[in-house]
Amino acid sequence: MRILILSVNYNSYYELKNFLHSIETALQYAQNVISVDLMIADNTTNNIMSIDTSSFQKNKIEIFTFHENLGYMGAIEKLIEIKGPDSVKGYDYTILSNVDLLLTEEFFANLLNIPTTKNIGWVAPQIFSLSEKRDRNPKIISRPSAKRIQLLLLMYKYPILYRLYSELVYRFRNKKLASPTNNKIYAGHGSLMIFTKAFMKDHASFKFPSFLFGEEIFFGELVRSSNLQVVYMPQIAVQDIDHASTSKLKRKNYCKMNYESLKKLKLFFENE
Repeated sequence: MRILILSVNYNSYYELKNFLHSIETALQYAQNVISVDLMIADNTTNNIMSIDTSSFQKNKIEIFTFHENLGYMGAIEKLIEIKGPDSVKGYDYTILSNVDLLLTEEFFANLLNIPTTKNIGWVAPQIFSLSEKRDRNPKIISRPSAKRIQLLLLMYKYPILYRLYSELVYRFRNKKLASPTNNKIYAGHGSLMIFTKAFMKDHASFKFPSFLFGEEIFFGELVRSSNLQVVYMPQIAVQDIDHASTSKLKRKNYCKMNYESLKKLKLFFENE
């Protein structure tokens, strides 16, 4: 099995070092039947550090020191352009990720055991938040309605509404988990997304419409357009170090970026 990992670093060198180590450790549990190619985009603009890849010995790693903040998907798009879309299509899985994550030891071994089906486009793993003590997946179980998108736009337009939501509703709501016997969902969490060869065949080249945020809805719609499925697979797991870079955004800027992204993404829902 061939896997391509495309990751983006922004001021998270310590987390990146641990991320690389977790990949190497997980590969040791995969019985030498997986090869991993890793491409890292470094978006860091200030306090730039060198990236130590000495622990990443068994597989191919490439570092691209862009040193300008291209955004999450902007940097991913550039990595795909460098790699070549046709080359990307040749991998069994393509993983897009941040670097403030840790793969569990069984990550690749469990990925090997996914039932092979041409209908799967996106595998959403368990993304366990160390601070919230919960799984961030499934992120979006059902496709949002146009009305739901409008409500989200309203919330992000007025940060006070977002504050009320995050402090009163989000924190205490009972998160409905997808049933293990019916694990089809609309979209997984964007911090680590596993796409199949069937998906990348149609979408190795894409144009993300905004600087940050909204990738869950964007890719959920792309999977839907290809008549593929998003499946939640909690046995494939990572630990989330909780947004080492985006957590530093002020609430006003966080809401503004989400609002601008959703304004463009609502085009998917306007004719409904």
